[in-house]
Amino acid sequence: LRQAVANANSIAGAQTITFGGSVFTDSTPDTITLTTGRLDLASDVSINGTGAKILSISGNNIDSIFGVTSGSVTVSGIRFTRGDSHSGAAINSIGSLALTVIGCDFDSNTAFVNGGAILHLEGSLLVIDSTFRNNVAQGGNGGAIYISDESAVSVKIWNSTFSGNSAVSGGAVFSNYADVTSANCTITGNTATSGSGILARGNSSAPLTTLSNTIVANNAGGADLAVDAFAGLIQSGGGNVIGNAGTNTTMGANDVVGTSGSPVGPMLDPLADNGGPTLTHAIRAGSPALNRGLVANIPADIADADGDNNTTEPVPYDQRGVGYGRSVGTAPDAGAFELGKIISIAALDASKAEGSSGTTAFTFTVSRIGD
Repeated sequence: LRQAVANANSIAGAQTITFGGSVFTDSTPDTITLTTGRLDLASDVSINGTGAKILSISGNNIDSIFGVTSGSVTVSGIRFTRGDSHSGAAINSIGSLALTVIGCDFDSNTAFVNGGAILHLEGSLLVIDSTFRNNVAQGGNGGAIYISDESAVSVKIWNSTFSGNSAVSGGAVFSNYADVTSANCTITGNTATSGSGILARGNSSAPLTTLSNTIVANNAGGADLAVDAFAGLIQSGGGNVIGNAGTNTTMGANDVVGTSGSPVGPMLDPLADNGGPTLTHAIRAGSPALNRGLVANIPADIADADGDNNTTEPVPYDQRGVGYGRSVGTAPDAGAFELGKIISIAALDASKAEGSSGTTAFTFTVSRIGD
């Protein structure tokens, strides 16, 4: 892999790195362990893994995993784990560049200061269908992602899950003068003293952090949402479930919003394999997230998840991908997981001795979850 990255950096034009051969194409999980430090990406390159459940890259607790310094870089289908650095323990991205992350799992990375998984300074960032879990910014901000971009280039985080991350501020995400849009994300179980889910920093002229069809609830420490220095930095696009919105946020249409004295519980199952390439929090029946979202907030399928070459249609799937529709029932659910229709049939006292003749009356109960 290190040689492949070196080749991509040295060859003109956009390059693609894939993982082939019998080692990577069977069903056995594989781990690439870096022993001499991070891999620096400095060109237009796509690194397409075989799936976050079966391909891991380990930083071996000695450095970041990827350093991105220029170009347009896309990484997909990879689990990033055991990155350990000053900031940006899995991906340290600094410069006027474009970084896209699709279908990845960021698990147990540790930064000494900012960005337990990703540090992104300047340039654009797009995160789709990815999970950030158990990442730590020990002495700083952004347990999963730290974003700082005073040039206001857009940052989009769609159909993604943040769970079990921790920091001093911004347990999941810390936005510093950045234009951030979160659509259909689940942010729960994270910890920070200020902004246990999200903290946005800026001033009256700073770009905004906008939440749409997103769950930010059941995070620990401070309020789920917080702003630093200027009220109104976090705004709503509608369709959100916010456990404790704090005092300096502006929420909107079709939101359900709690306070410190009366927080809203999202009614989620623990992080688990609910299908698809990454872990998610399933929504329980009766959750306030059910049908909470707005159809208009479903983002465009710019990564062409269904392969139909239509990148302007709404995203067709939830975080889990093919087979898991994004909008089931009367409206899409808030969060990264869409609760589909579940029909169960149970027979009470349904028994019959082998070889017996005649008929026996059974009672069947049919139940349904979802619209």
